[in-house]
Amino acid sequence: MLVRRATALAARGRLADAGRLYDQAATLHRRARRGFDEATCLTLVAQCRRLTGDLPGATRALDRAAALGTARTAIDAERAECAISAGDLETASNALTDALASAAPAAAPELLRRRATTFAGLGKAAHARRDFADAADSFAAAGEDAKVRRVLVEWATAMHTLGDTEELAAALARARAAVSGDPALSGELDLLEAAEAVRGEHWERAEELTLSARERALASRSPTLYCGASISLAELAGLRGDRLAAYRALATGWATLGDLLGSEAAATVFRPKLEALQRTWGTEAFATVRREHEHLRRTELGRN
Repeated sequence: MLVRRATALAARGRLADAGRLYDQAATLHRRARRGFDEATCLTLVAQCRRLTGDLPGATRALDRAAALGTARTAIDAERAECAISAGDLETASNALTDALASAAPAAAPELLRRRATTFAGLGKAAHARRDFADAADSFAAAGEDAKVRRVLVEWATAMHTLGDTEELAAALARARAAVSGDPALSGELDLLEAAEAVRGEHWERAEELTLSARERALASRSPTLYCGASISLAELAGLRGDRLAAYRALATGWATLGDLLGSEAAATVFRPKLEALQRTWGTEAFATVRREHEHLRRTELGRN
């Protein structure tokens, strides 16, 4: 009963309350000498504490769980997440290696995927490629095609981050072939290729890909992708000195995201970006651009 209530609270974002209930459940399991269940609940306590920013509290819960000598895979995987939150990727990769050593076959692909990302963050390209490939193959063997697509996109993203141009081209080709029917993931790849185009100063290509990403975001109703594309369009406009296009990308993004998620969520994303432009341009220049945008908007709507 306590675990069910805690899980429901966690799903609603009430992580501190959920953690307290998981801790109470762990106490009950200890009294009943159910070591595996106690360790599992303590690992969930650690997860809740980590997600609320209490890394020392998460570590204490994991130490209590580890002392029970069971549920090793879950404990090591959560240690890795705590290390990632602390910015210690070396410890994280070691913890994931420990988790893989005790993992059931069904759990291994997700751990490989996570370790691949960690290796990429450490600049270990060969290790990352190996784990991404193994994770993709394992998910494919299990018939989990959606996870295969996600891994392939993450693989390409990692190669871009590492600056491995040759491997990036191969990873992009694999990912493009896999996600061709998925507009959201295709849009993520558009943004990735746009970033690579910016790196090579191919500005028109970057804008073309970013516009494609925004369209795919609308088609898939993907708010995160839409925000990323809108902000990227504004940044590209800023690089070429087009203040009106920069303003319009953000203002249009705000309005559209408001339709998708509500005005408050949209303001949280886009207001700081517009305020930054106002500080950079100055109040008077910003007001001039805003009036020009409003005039164009009225013209487009047939009100002039």
